[in-house]
Parts: sequence; structure tokens; C-alpha cells
Amino acid sequence: TVEPRVLEELFGAGPSVEQAKGKVEARPMSKKGSAVISLLDFKRANNVAIMLSQLTAKQSTAEGSEHVMRLDASEICSAVYRLDSEILSVEHLKGLTSCAPSAQELETISTYEGDEKNLGKAERFFKETMSVPRYTQRLTCFLFMQSFESKYNELRRDVRKVSIACKELTHSVMFKQVLKIILAIGNYMNGGTFRGGAYGFKIDTLQKLNDTKAVDRKTTLLRYVVSFVDKTDPKLLSFPNQLHSLEEASRASPQAMEQELKALNKGIQMIHSELCSSEYDDKDPFRSVMPAFFQTASGSVELLSNEFTDLMAVLRKVAETFGEDASAFDAQEFFGAILHFVKAFREAKRTNDLERGKELEKQKRERERDQRVLRKKRVSERDVGAAQLPVGEEAGELIGNLMEAVRSGRTFRLHQKEKRSVRTIWRGGRNSRNRNESENVINASSERSEYRNETLVPRSFLSGRRLVNLLGT
Repeated sequence: TVEPRVLEELFGAGPSVEQAKGKVEARPMSKKGSAVISLLDFKRANNVAIMLSQLTAKQSTAEGSEHVMRLDASEICSAVYRLDSEILSVEHLKGLTSCAPSAQELETISTYEGDEKNLGKAERFFKETMSVPRYTQRLTCFLFMQSFESKYNELRRDVRKVSIACKELTHSVMFKQVLKIILAIGNYMNGGTFRGGAYGFKIDTLQKLNDTKAVDRKTTLLRYVVSFVDKTDPKLLSFPNQLHSLEEASRASPQAMEQELKALNKGIQMIHSELCSSEYDDKDPFRSVMPAFFQTASGSVELLSNEFTDLMAVLRKVAETFGEDASAFDAQEFFGAILHFVKAFREAKRTNDLERGKELEKQKRERERDQRVLRKKRVSERDVGAAQLPVGEEAGELIGNLMEAVRSGRTFRLHQKEKRSVRTIWRGGRNSRNRNESENVINASSERSEYRNETLVPRSFLSGRRLVNLLGT
């Protein structure tokens, strides 16, 4: 089977010339066996019907629960007449405004004299709107009133954010000091050229710092600037903390704000014109609701207009302070360039900190390695010294020489001034041979040894304790 509605939507011939001129020629459309009169273009009627099907409202039941009900044409028009914001939300009003009937469409439907039940959904709705005085104008004013607060607050927030960002830039001493350092470095690098000796630079130049690389193709000029600031005046590294409103200001366009302000003023003027219209009687809700809103909204918009005027003056001053052309100053681009520099500055600082941490870790590992090598060398030297001590027959011969030296008195090298008498106590039971040997030892110790300057054994072996151990006593 074919799809008649799809084919008609895609390849329909549209309204006839007579319909376009306002002449009514009802064209019957088959829909579930009933004849429906369509006076509008098929696509237009279909869009209006889809919009109407999306208009729903919550209704409380007798049991206290709520259920969603679809609004019919009469309920919609009644809510528009009463300016009922509880039934019609801002989204509903936007849909109704986009599908509001034109004067030509209303004229076409007004000439229809047949049964209204045979009309399509869109045609019946358009006919119902004719019962509301100045339906399209009323609907537009109603939408403006409902959306005014959000638009006004958003615009005022943008104006104040940009104003705060301007104050932060002009009052940040640290940011200006960083700019001075960049200028000094740039003048040094460009010394001897026509670019050197500059008194300033454009803000968009800041974006080029991260693109200029050193000979190692790794270090950027911005990283060097951060390193230089860290060494000379570390407190300047925290200048981004003084520029909190940059990101929000970079998303706000003064040109767009000016257009929004004009739209608010236009809406206020529209409501004033409608209030002056004689088509609204005294009992019309429009007469009781709109005057109070008009007074409040017009006063708020006037104050906001003054704030915006002051903001534009501040922006011109900021442009002059930073050497920009005030006549071609793009505040959004200006704040965006500084925001980009601030983010790049923070990233460069983070990279430098990581590199410094890696370098310190490398130096620590090298120190630990040197200490291990030194300890190993000392242990090796001690092992070599121990290995050079005499062992075996050589040690036996050395000990024999030592014993002989002790017996002969050659090891007691006493100076003449240090000589002292030795008293020997003889006990009974010892033979004369031992007495004579002892006398020889004493006599030998009291005389200068002819071997006073001879080295018989290593000095380490002549310590008292080692001597006793070697002698086995």
C-alpha cells in the first residue's frame, strides 16, 4: 500500500492561486472516511496541528492527584485572553507565537461559511483565535512579559561580569609587572633590529610566546618567562588568582549585549503602544496586568541601559590602557586572548615544576650512586690492606724476629731523658741462669740500642695489645 499523507506532504501542489488571493475553495480531504475541509497549506496546517498537540496542562482530580490533559483550542485562547501563566509556559507561548495566524490566513478563514466541524484542526484553532482581541499582539506581549525576567537577569549578569573583569585587569599590579618582564625580554631578544626598543606590545602577542621555541626545540619562550619570574620575583606567579572573571567575560559580547538591550527596549515600547490601543476595554485582563509590569520593567531597563553605557566607557579606557585601538576594540577577543595566556602560563608553570622535580630526583639518584661507589671503594681498600698482611712462614719469621727483638731490648727505644732505674725483685726458687738472663734484658733496656732506627716489624704490630696477643700471654 502507498502512504498518501507522506506523498502529499512531499509532492503536494500546495495552495491554489485563488486560495493565495484569499478566495475560498474548500478542498475535501479524506481522513478515516470523514470529509475534512482544509483551507491552509498542508505543511502549514500540519505544523500547527503538531504544535497544538504538544500543549498540555496538569489538572487536579477530586482525589487530590494530578493528571496531564491536552488543551483544546478554546482553552488555549481563553488562557491567552486571561494572560494565565499557570497554564501557558514560556515554551508554550513560543510555540503559539511561531504559529500565530497571519492577517491573510484569518481573512481566508473568516470567509468560510460552512460547518466548522468539517474544518481541519489548524483551521478550527485559527477561527477560535479570532474571538480574542488583538490575539497576535496580546500573545507577543504575554511572551515578552513571561521571558523578561530571565533575559533581563542574564543581560545584567553579563554587563557586570565584563565590568568586574575590566576592574581586575586595570587594578592587577602583578599582571602589569609580568607584562613588563615580557617586554624587557622581547626587547633584549630583538636588540639591534627595528623591533627592539619597543615601548609596548599588543595583547595578541602573548599568544605567540608559547609558539617561540629555544634551540633545543623543547623549551618555549613562555616557559623561560615563567622560570625567570620564578627566580626573580616568585610572588608574581600567582597573578592569575587576581583575574577570576576572565573566562565569564570572554563569553560575553558587548555587541550581543547591545542587541539584547535594544530588544528589551523594543518590548517595553510595544507594551506601551498596546496599552494606548482603544481595542482593549476596561474589563480586559490586559488592562489590569500589563500597566504594573510596564512600570517595573521600564524602570529596570533604564537602569540597565545606564550600566551598559558606563561599561562601554570603561571598555574604551581599558583599550587605551593596554594600547589597543578603541574604535576597533573587540572586548570578547581581548578577554579571550588574556584568558588563553593565563591558561598557558599556568600550564608552563606546571611543566617547569615537573621538570624541576625530575631533575632533583635525578640528582638525588646520582648522589646515592656516588655514595654507594665510595662505600664500595673504602671496603675494597680495607680488604686489600688485610690481604697484604704476612701469613704462613713469613708471619712465623716475623714473629720470631719480634721475639728476638723483645729479648734483646731493641724494641724499647727510650730517650736518654726518659731512662729510669728498674728495680728487680728476685724471689727464691729461680736458678742463676734465669737471673742472668733477666739481668741481660734489664741491662739491654737501659742502654741505647744500636738498632734504634731499624724497622723490624710493621708499626701496627708494636701496639701493646697486639704484642701481647702475638706473644700468647
